[in-house]
Amino acid sequence: MERIGVVISFFWLIIVAGLLFFKWNEVTTLSLNEWGDFLAGVTAPLAFLWLIVGYGLQREELKANTAALLFQREEMASQAKELAEQTIHMRENAKAATAQADAVRRKERQERHDRRLAHRTID
Repeated sequence: MERIGVVISFFWLIIVAGLLFFKWNEVTTLSLNEWGDFLAGVTAPLAFLWLIVGYGLQREELKANTAALLFQREEMASQAKELAEQTIHMRENAKAATAQADAVRRKERQERHDRRLAHRTID
């Protein structure tokens, strides 16, 4: 879209330059008011062209932004799913660690109890 604007602007300026070249005698006799009218007539189509080009570029950028946001939403949903699965595994690991700690405590208590009994039977 931008290239089209550049090409059209280039040809427009070539046409204006040609007009100035071939009508130079008349151009030199223009009053300030006529110069203003001439410049407005030359630049107004370019301004309108670039307004349209800018609108097209903005539309393309918005499409790209929308696609990026949709991709980001999908990635965040995927991350949320993975985090939920990870939470389940962490709970299972926490239960296993608690059970292991309880088993170690029971074993330590049993060993202390056995040592006391052994100490009492020796006495």
